[in-house]
Amino acid sequence: MAPKVNVKERFNDGEIDLSMSDLNDVPVKEILTLKRVYSLDLSNNSLTRLPKSFSTLTSLSVLDLSRNGLKELPEDFGNLIKLRHLDLYRNQLQQLPLSFSKLKSLKWLDLKDNPLVPAVSKVAGLCIDTKACQTCAKNIIDFYSRLESQVAAELEMRNRDRQKQLEFNQKKKQEEKKEMKKQKHKEKKNTPKSSEPKKADVEKVNIVKSKDVKVEKKSRSFFASVLKLFFLVLSVYLSYVFIKVKNAEDIISSARAMVIDDYFKVLSVSQVWWKEFLIVSKVWWKEFLIVSEVWRKEFLVVSQVWWKQFLDVSQALWKITRNYVHEFYNNYAGN
Repeated sequence: MAPKVNVKERFNDGEIDLSMSDLNDVPVKEILTLKRVYSLDLSNNSLTRLPKSFSTLTSLSVLDLSRNGLKELPEDFGNLIKLRHLDLYRNQLQQLPLSFSKLKSLKWLDLKDNPLVPAVSKVAGLCIDTKACQTCAKNIIDFYSRLESQVAAELEMRNRDRQKQLEFNQKKKQEEKKEMKKQKHKEKKNTPKSSEPKKADVEKVNIVKSKDVKVEKKSRSFFASVLKLFFLVLSVYLSYVFIKVKNAEDIISSARAMVIDDYFKVLSVSQVWWKEFLIVSKVWWKEFLIVSEVWRKEFLVVSQVWWKQFLDVSQALWKITRNYVHEFYNNYAGN
């Protein structure tokens, strides 16, 4: 971790020199406490990014960020409108923010030894002397001003096209509605009176619909009850969790850790329960198969006995009937 720097000790007559301080962040708050700061030297540090609040240092007219590892500048970097001298030598910048177009006061700019994209690199040129750095500043500001105008024009064109598309869609919907109304009106005219549904049929349809609605309402109410119960249990559980961790330093982290721990506990217990259920279900299934086989055999034995009894009874009844008919016939023939 980089050592803390006493900014006040480095402040002298409007200038702050924080070069070669092994900084990996800019102490913006400390700088803002000082009055009339116009020059800031942050060269030869370990900066890879600038904080979002950096653009609040609007009093700066001289800024040295050379020999760092900056990969990008904040999007609102252009708010430093008083900048006249900007040194970005030997960083890792590939492009600059579009807000660079606002730096109208910039008179000197060094972008050497940065992996700039070809378009920006060509505009920047080589800052080998004061005149070249002045030309670099002018060309870069002009380039980003034109680029901003192009982007604004393109955005305006896109917004215009989007608005046209919305209007077209709205007009199309209105035309479709009108067409549907016309079609319905034609259908009403062409439909004969005899084809109108009877009151009884309408009532039947309404009854069926009301039944369907009732069933749907019941299913919805059941689902809503289940959902309410779920959220009630969840809220009770979360209340319990926050009560348990109320004395912790970081309540949210402690609560999250407790919830995750409980989740894994439930998961492990459910896995054990599932294994036990599988074992028990296998045992139950085997017992069921054995019992069903016993029942099947007993049923076969009993059914055979019943069948034999049924055959015996039916044969006896047949003999009795046959004898009775035979006697009746003999008596009738003898007379």
